[in-house]
Amino acid sequence: MKSHFQTLAIGALTVGLMGFFLRNAELGQVWAAVRSADGDLLLLSLTLTALSYVLRIERWRYLLKPIRHTSFDSAGRATAIGFAANALLPGRVGEVLRPYILARRESISGSAAFATVVLERLFDLFAIVLLVAGFVALFDFPTADPGLVGLVQAGAMATAAIGGVGAGLVIVVASNPERAARAALRCGKLAPGGLGHVVTAAVQRFLVGLAVVKRPDLLALAMALSLMLWAVAAWSIWAAAVAFGIGVSFGGAIVLLGLVALGVAVPTPAGVGGYHAAFQFGATALYGARDDQAVGAALVMHMISFGPVTVMGLCFLAQEGLQLRGLSSLATQVDEGSAS
Repeated sequence: MKSHFQTLAIGALTVGLMGFFLRNAELGQVWAAVRSADGDLLLLSLTLTALSYVLRIERWRYLLKPIRHTSFDSAGRATAIGFAANALLPGRVGEVLRPYILARRESISGSAAFATVVLERLFDLFAIVLLVAGFVALFDFPTADPGLVGLVQAGAMATAAIGGVGAGLVIVVASNPERAARAALRCGKLAPGGLGHVVTAAVQRFLVGLAVVKRPDLLALAMALSLMLWAVAAWSIWAAAVAFGIGVSFGGAIVLLGLVALGVAVPTPAGVGGYHAAFQFGATALYGARDDQAVGAALVMHMISFGPVTVMGLCFLAQEGLQLRGLSSLATQVDEGSAS
């Protein structure tokens, strides 16, 4: 019952956001904008998006090194399947399933692999905040609405503070895993039946995944890859926006990247609705784009960002002998196997 309610709520949120996104759109004009877009720049955007996925996979492999050396093929397949699940299933289950797909191929703890995904999200947060805040603070911010500059700056600083607190907690936990494990054991004793043992074992395996925190060299490489990844993503946004005639600089594309990242954080499949509305707002309010330009660019950019990787993920899913509807039970099965 709860899962059905969640699905309905996410569906309603998706429809509502897409309705907001398309509220002023003239579909004929949007189609004309799509047809007249610069194909070479859209191809560049597609190529840069593919490069960002390669950087994402390599970063994950570095974070996994203290646990196990994983192949690019295994990490790449798990990443594509995770993004496909995010695009087609509600609730961002791909973020949970991706490490368990890898665990299934590499025979490692799913909980430990999941810990590296948590670290990834922190790296993503820091990289985007550094890029956005750095550009806004150090360079001129040409915009159609200067009054929004302060709002963007305040949002970047607030996000940085939240990320700093999260990173601090992770470092404290990872620096003394024995204390964290003892705390988990004490909490586990309060759980009914055999649940305490399960919780304690899961926490211990999760702490294994935070081992990279004790490797400054790997952390530095992961942070460098994160900055490269999101700089390439901003470059991809710039290429697609300019393809639609939107007058935005590379620095302006970094600001659009921050807005799109906030939109994708909305828990709809593949960020549908949130992604589109965030880009439309940024392109029209900050850079004076026409609504047909902003809507057309958002639709094409979203397809470039999530279309190819979703198709690849479904192909890899079939090769693994798995079905999309059975993915929700996979995480539990793999983690139980790693525990034993």
